[in-house]
Amino acid sequence: MRHSVLKALLVVLGTLPPVFVTALARADGAQPLPPLPTAATPAAPALPAPPASPPVAAPSEEGSATTEATATPAAGPPPTAPRNVRDADTTLTFTLCNGTDTKSTVHLSTGCSGVFGLRGSVTRVDGVPATEGAGLMFSADGEDYWQRRIFNTRDEYRVALGGGAVGLEGALLGAFAFGFRAPVTEQQGPVVRAGAYGYLLGNDAFTSSLIELPQLQVGWQWSRGHAVVELAGTTGVALTGRYRVGDAEARDIGQGFTVGAHASFQIPWLRVSLEAERLPTHDAIALPVDVATGTLCAVASPLAICADARITQARAFVAGAEPLVRVGYAGLTIGLTGEQ
Repeated sequence: MRHSVLKALLVVLGTLPPVFVTALARADGAQPLPPLPTAATPAAPALPAPPASPPVAAPSEEGSATTEATATPAAGPPPTAPRNVRDADTTLTFTLCNGTDTKSTVHLSTGCSGVFGLRGSVTRVDGVPATEGAGLMFSADGEDYWQRRIFNTRDEYRVALGGGAVGLEGALLGAFAFGFRAPVTEQQGPVVRAGAYGYLLGNDAFTSSLIELPQLQVGWQWSRGHAVVELAGTTGVALTGRYRVGDAEARDIGQGFTVGAHASFQIPWLRVSLEAERLPTHDAIALPVDVATGTLCAVASPLAICADARITQARAFVAGAEPLVRVGYAGLTIGLTGEQ
């Protein structure tokens, strides 16, 4: 019993070498205990401890808001690409004087053509006695093209009033046609329009008037950037009109179809327009009246200079004869136009 108590104490304290523990056990008659680990018998290696998590401090209200704002950026509208980058390079994008709505692909080309100013004019008549001379008037005129998808329009106007050596002088002209341009390409295609055309103009040397309704326009239009080019043939019903030169009897226009053509070229600083038309008559001569007009405008916004000319040729009644009468009517306008 004594040996057992001693052995237990020694084992617990681990102060005796193994050989003494074995001897004491044999003397007591008990089975020897396994040897205790010593410096000569290394212990089994310990498993590595898992890495400790860094301490997380409890954030204050300001810290919590700052951390949340930093970790999760505030929601906002997604970034958008620049609008109509492609249109700005390749499609019709007219400047302010040629307004455009790129979202709807609306294109309005005026060539900065709306000009208001003072117009000096000169009238010349060949074939019959008539008053000739110069005049001065206030004048406004323009020619516009509009395009949206396949829809297309053309309109022109002129208003003028004044006088001079040829007496009271003025002009009132308007035209409008609406139709379609087939999209052969994005910039060009055949165009078909229908509309109306009419005017009243002149002085003491001549007077000319016409109402044409309907008028049909068929041609080809090309447009890109700030440029518009169109060539078209025209025809329509001449409802009524008159043409008088000097002392000759007035010619009656109407009861037939007109035949003509127009050509237009526009860029923001230049506009060229040409028109020609043969008008039917229903009087004793029964020969047509031929009219040709042209306009050239140069623009350096807000100033513009426009030159225009009109030539009319027809037979006339003069003292039982039917001479060929030609009237030349030209003008130069210096005025203001829209901004570029």
